[in-house]
This record gives sequence, C-alpha cells and structure tokens, in this order.
Amino acid sequence: MNDVYSVFVSNAADGDIGAYRFEAATGRLEVEGRLLANANVMPLALSLDAITLYAATRRHPPGIVTYPFDAKTGALTRRHTAPIESNLAYMSADASGRYLLGASYGENRASLYDAARIAQGEGGALQFVDDIQNAHCALSSRDGRFAYVSSLGSDTLRCF
Repeated sequence: MNDVYSVFVSNAADGDIGAYRFEAATGRLEVEGRLLANANVMPLALSLDAITLYAATRRHPPGIVTYPFDAKTGALTRRHTAPIESNLAYMSADASGRYLLGASYGENRASLYDAARIAQGEGGALQFVDDIQNAHCALSSRDGRFAYVSSLGSDTLRCF
C-alpha cells in the first residue's frame, strides 16, 4: 500500500491552515507547512472533485475562503474570500458538489450556498433555515435529495 494523503487542519487561534502529508503504509505524518487563512478559521470542506478546499472564518464579516488544491503536490493557493452571513461551526459539500451546507451554532441556523459562486468570491446564502437551536452539523444524503442538520440545543436531527 503506497497511498499518500494530504491532511489539512484549521488552526483557529493562529488564523492558518496546517498542511500535512500522511503515508498510510507507515502511519507517518509529515508537516508540509502552514497557510495564512483569516482570523478564527474554523470548519474545512473539500469539494467532491478534490480540487477546492473551502475554509470558513469567523471574523467581521464572516467568510468562506477558497483554495485550489493540487492533489499531486498537496499545495494550496488562496483564491477568493466570499462574505457570508453566519459564523459556521460546520460546513460540508453536498453529494453533487454543487452546494455547500453550513451549520451555525451561535446563530441557530443552517445555510445553503452555491459552491461555484463561493469559489468566485461571491457570498450570500441561497437559503437559510432559522430556529435550529445550536445547529452543529449539516450533511447531505448520498443521493443529494435530503439535508440533515443536528440541533444540540433541542437534541434533534432535522431532515430537509
């Protein structure tokens, strides 16, 4: 087994993303570097085609920073920052790769973004669902028909 993977870790307090190289056969994890993001960089999501990394930041205004990803070298290059309305605790790409789903714990909402618009630096959610007390996670079903959002405040899982 010669599988080698790129691993990215958001470092909120430092405002950067740590890049690592992981060798599955040996379990070796090697530091590749750190890339400046923005203050309070939080959840990360990789596009389904694995060519764009999205990083949500909690600053004023909050945003999603896009980084093209070179799978051969593991290199990230900062492209755009799209302003968004909410501080996200969680973010994921949907099954089609067309949308990003976000959960905002503090603002009690889930949001849906057009991934292509975000990648071009154009912010703004396509849709919000409010009153999800302490929204914590937002994922799509494998077939892309449903979105699931967990609410830690009401101890429920919502299906949309």
